Amino acid sequence: MGHEMMDGFDTITTTIVAQKILAGAEENYEDWLRRIIKVGSGFPGHLGVDIVRPSPGTSGLHVLPVRFDSQANMQRWENSSERQSFLRELADLTTGETLQAKSTGLESWFSVPGAPMPPNRHRMTLLITVVVFLLVLLIQGVAGPLLDRLSLIPRAALLSILQVGLLSYAIMPWLSRWLSRWLHS
Repeated sequence: MGHEMMDGFDTITTTIVAQKILAGAEENYEDWLRRIIKVGSGFPGHLGVDIVRPSPGTSGLHVLPVRFDSQANMQRWENSSERQSFLRELADLTTGETLQAKSTGLESWFSVPGAPMPPNRHRMTLLITVVVFLLVLLIQGVAGPLLDRLSLIPRAALLSILQVGLLSYAIMPWLSRWLSRWLHS
């Protein structure tokens, strides 16, 4: 996927990496994972890595959605000598081809391991609408009196930051895994 811009702003970029670990190499892989995440998190624009370990009855792939604040920062990490060194180590810990896919924008909220296709756009829209509605109700119910004391712009800014943060880091990753069959059917 090429460099994408929305309204003049670089969009959050997620690279999803899926790897099958060699039998007996799990402990060494976990050590490798801790080290690469520590180094990668020091790169500009790094927003985090989710670790999705395989569960019984699945393909056995370890899936790592890696997020950066821009395509440029993602490329800096991907082209770095540090990452290249880690990738050379990985060859002794995995079997088969390492799968990799990139996404930007809202689709990155719905990145699900092993999904052969992007999520259904209508279902994605419906889920976002329901979750945002419920989140607005919850925030207003819990913090309404505090928010009412703020003028329009600070209140809107605070609500936006809370909602986007909760959606991006807590709610959507969990819901995307939980509802993956429905989203991708």
